[in-house]
Amino acid sequence: MTGFSFNGTHCRQFGITAKTISRPVLPRAKEFKVSAARQDGEADFSADRWGKRYNPVVMEIALQFAAESLAEMQEKLSRAAVWLLPDGKLRFDDLPGVYWLARAHLGFSYSPLAEGRAAAAAAKFYCEPFSFGEEEVSVPLFIGTNNFSNPGTYYSAPVIEIQGGGAGVCVSMSGVSLGFGGAFSQLEIDCGAFTVKNGGADALGGSSGGFPKVAPGANALTLSVASGGVSSAVLRYTPRYIYGKVNGG
Repeated sequence: MTGFSFNGTHCRQFGITAKTISRPVLPRAKEFKVSAARQDGEADFSADRWGKRYNPVVMEIALQFAAESLAEMQEKLSRAAVWLLPDGKLRFDDLPGVYWLARAHLGFSYSPLAEGRAAAAAAKFYCEPFSFGEEEVSVPLFIGTNNFSNPGTYYSAPVIEIQGGGAGVCVSMSGVSLGFGGAFSQLEIDCGAFTVKNGGADALGGSSGGFPKVAPGANALTLSVASGGVSSAVLRYTPRYIYGKVNGG
């Protein structure tokens, strides 16, 4: 048996006994191939700078309900439906320290047993392909090269915040550089949302290059400023894992 929680509420609060039916360890890679009529083989465009892209995964869990009466059973099922309706964070008891972003919209159905005093149900969660760590990591940054290690086993999209009174910022990491040529006071680069803001206002048009990612393991981020200085800078990210943590990461 495997307990789980969704949106911070554990299944035991509903008197549910849970058992995993299916939990993919590796997601299926997306494929984008082109076949030309007058050429042998195929042109495979499935991978980019960061490697392959992956499809969402479906986690299926068997649920067992028990009640004293049919009315109580319907009440429990109704409460469980409210619990599972919104999108949220899915956690398993046997995989501590990680969660999946998930939704249960692929189904929640039941079969009555024992004259309605028991029920066998199944919930299917449609999840992001990789899990997230529970704790956000913050790395202070300084002008020059900043070395740090990512405990995750998959790439993470960071947020980089730079404050100061300079102009001409460049951030480079994992072979990708992003530059902002104008004067800045409070620069925020969100590599997951693909946004650049200066003092809270949209500044994407003043930037150039690509949005870097945090690679698994060792990383080196180079921060430079053409003129002026930086009063403070920080990189924030949440480690991502292909499945669960490795070696306590």
